[in-house]
Amino acid sequence: MDKHFKYKYDDLFNPTLKALKKLGDSGEVSENEEEVAQLLNLSEEETNEIHRESTTKLAYRLAWARNYLKQYGLIMTTGSFTREAKKEAQRDGATPIDLIDGNDFAEKLKELNLGVIVELVEEVKIKPDWFKNI
Repeated sequence: MDKHFKYKYDDLFNPTLKALKKLGDSGEVSENEEEVAQLLNLSEEETNEIHRESTTKLAYRLAWARNYLKQYGLIMTTGSFTREAKKEAQRDGATPIDLIDGNDFAEKLKELNLGVIVELVEEVKIKPDWFKNI
């Protein structure tokens, strides 16, 4: 039973996204936890209430919130996923997650012409030294 921490994982979807936005759309798990705790004005008791062993309820439920947000495609990377993320996505017993790197995602958007405009730009630069020799 929750003594202090009253939030369920689905109550943490919006705070998780707000925290990520505030962190510049990217952040470590610990940074996200701290930001969510601040956004929700959590007390020390709420922040530190233990779920099991040494895992806090905040950390545990935020992990579930992030997991569901990933399933809905609301959390992605703009670069490449780490080896650990790829390993976790293929772990036995884990909910299947399709990881799409930022470059692959951008290429797919271009291919399907979804939400992007592709412009090819030719850039011409003057070589001043060439003109000095005329």
